[in-house]
Amino acid sequence: MEKLQYRVTSHGLDGHDHIILKSLINLLNLGVKSDWVYTDDSNADVVLVDLDTEKGKSLWTDEAKLNGEQVMIPISETAPVDINQKHLTKPLRSANLRVLFKRLLDVNGRLIETGTPCNGHSENDGS
Repeated sequence: MEKLQYRVTSHGLDGHDHIILKSLINLLNLGVKSDWVYTDDSNADVVLVDLDTEKGKSLWTDEAKLNGEQVMIPISETAPVDINQKHLTKPLRSANLRVLFKRLLDVNGRLIETGTPCNGHSENDGS
């Protein structure tokens, strides 16, 4: 089975948090090849949305701006009311990001939210 790579982007993060997120994903890729890569492409597989900003709140309330295959994950300084909801809290930490990424994949390495491997991109297809 070919290993899939998933593209992650963010929406609404300030410059500092954006740099931190990209750095954390790069750190996760050190040593072992990760299933996750950061992209500035708005058509990424996973969109991390900062709910502490107006830009992030706007996207969160208007999901029509996303394609049907994307998974939206909230980022906020406060945890969601539903503790089972997949989310990230600020400040961003590599351990929390690693746990989130594990929770997003099933045992076959496919995004749980979509249930289909077509959302991922092969390491060999250049995307």
